[in-house]
Amino acid sequence: MEALFPLLFVGFFGVIIWFGLNSSKKRQQLYRDSAAALGLECFASGKYGVPRLMGRYRGHEVVVDQEIHGSGKHKTTYTRFKAQPLKPLPMGLNVSKEGLGGKIGKFFGGQDIQVGDQRIDDALLIKGKSEMEVQKWFQQPGFGQAVVRLVNQGSQARLTDSEGGVILVLGHMGSTALIQRNLDVLVDHLLPLGGKEVKQLDDPDLFFDPESPKQERAPERVPVASPAPAPQKKRWDLSDMQAEAQPAATPAPPPQKVETVAAPTPAAPAPAPVSDVDPRLVRLAQKDLGYRDRSELLEALKGQVIEVRLTVKETERTRGLGLEAPYRDGQTVIGSVGPCELGVRCAVDQTDAINAMKAGETLLWKVRILDWDNFYRRASAERV
Repeated sequence: MEALFPLLFVGFFGVIIWFGLNSSKKRQQLYRDSAAALGLECFASGKYGVPRLMGRYRGHEVVVDQEIHGSGKHKTTYTRFKAQPLKPLPMGLNVSKEGLGGKIGKFFGGQDIQVGDQRIDDALLIKGKSEMEVQKWFQQPGFGQAVVRLVNQGSQARLTDSEGGVILVLGHMGSTALIQRNLDVLVDHLLPLGGKEVKQLDDPDLFFDPESPKQERAPERVPVASPAPAPQKKRWDLSDMQAEAQPAATPAPPPQKVETVAAPTPAAPAPAPVSDVDPRLVRLAQKDLGYRDRSELLEALKGQVIEVRLTVKETERTRGLGLEAPYRDGQTVIGSVGPCELGVRCAVDQTDAINAMKAGETLLWKVRILDWDNFYRRASAERV
């Protein structure tokens, strides 16, 4: 029996090695299939080497490979998605999410360029070779907010001069659709940083910052209510005229022939108008609302379905991690509900209808309140 232990030991490790090689082979095949489907090139070092995708996707130079953090028991392997913006970045630019490490680095004299917008400065750790060039780049309309959206895709997401935009996804990719989805997320976040195909994104009203004194928001298009119909003139009979004449102490007119008129049928009352704005939503959007009060109000609103009259401002692809299946890869409609701004996620099967919408269009929707976006100063919801 003891003679079998070495054989069992060797067999156990042999099975582990076989599974590892088989997994590498399947991963290489997946990357080759993805390269053919997405128009990219697949590279790998050796028969069982780690594969990598490279090429041009939607006009951007992209790379899909691996990035390893830590070692030993703390080793973590990410799938890394990189794409170059269509416009060059400032030399030496390196932007990441502001975290504890960045704050410690600044305490000991590390670089953190201030761009003049307090919320962007608090959210990002910015480095670059020329401070003036970086500040000038961030002053372009919508660039700062677009970078914040990019780095919010994960704790390791970043924008650098050498790599372009980078997002990391934990673990290996399991399908071509998943690889394409993450490439689309990255490219969508880089589009606002410039390019001919998104010329309309240079509009200064994009990603409007309500607290910035340097921007003026375009006036909201409010639906104009149709004028109320004028009341019909009443047909008076003789008795009515005499009753009105008595208080004025004027002589009654001589008797005359009165034509009998049938009493008009009273019109049905008009339906009560739908309330445009829930007062709790208005309170939630007020700038002077404290953190605790907003949290309590949001807790009371979360999950509730309310009816809103939404005036469309723009639409964008729904982004975020952990989205439920109906809303993943769908569209988000951003608009105003009275004085409040609201972002409404819509199911993926409504994409064609959402893309056909125009700015200024007014919609009567039922939505479920989800959360509050403190950076964009708006509530988020989903259509039900």
